[in-house]
Amino acid sequence: MERVVIFSDHANNESSFRKLGIGIDYLGLRDYLGEGRTIVENFVYVPISPFNPEGKKGFVDFLRRNGFLVRTKIGKPRQGNKYKCNFDVEIAIDVMRFAQQGNVDIIVLACGDGDMRRLCEEVRLCGVRCEIASTDESVAPELLEVASGYINLGAAIQQQRQTDENNPDQQVPLETVEQVNPVV
Repeated sequence: MERVVIFSDHANNESSFRKLGIGIDYLGLRDYLGEGRTIVENFVYVPISPFNPEGKKGFVDFLRRNGFLVRTKIGKPRQGNKYKCNFDVEIAIDVMRFAQQGNVDIIVLACGDGDMRRLCEEVRLCGVRCEIASTDESVAPELLEVASGYINLGAAIQQQRQTDENNPDQQVPLETVEQVNPVV
């Protein structure tokens, strides 16, 4: 069975799913991305508001209680009540640790950010498959150019909605992984 590590950028995913008009079900997402595979680890990177540092405590505790390895960071205040919190470096360090250890077959980046392009290339140069899990509305085309595969979460969600209407006990299989580029 293939060994997979999942890296989820919460802010990126939240934005993607908001465009679809739904919230993120991390338990369902984990089960979907790990279906038919052995999940070695499952990271979620959660930005924390500097204006309300305890605001996501319940959410972070929920993720941790359910086996997720959660990385948090307090964002930097911007104009008004906005803040910026970027996890690119933290994600890159964690991804490369697993890619270089050689005990994982697949890395899934649940993030459509084009800044992950170079990271995806490096993963593949380590001989590890790098799949992108995002939605068509949010995935950067330059990221797909270098990915080994694409998991279209938007299509999977729509398919799951149709399945739920017709047969609520059936789950959508992970067959929406599109081959994009062969492993280098």
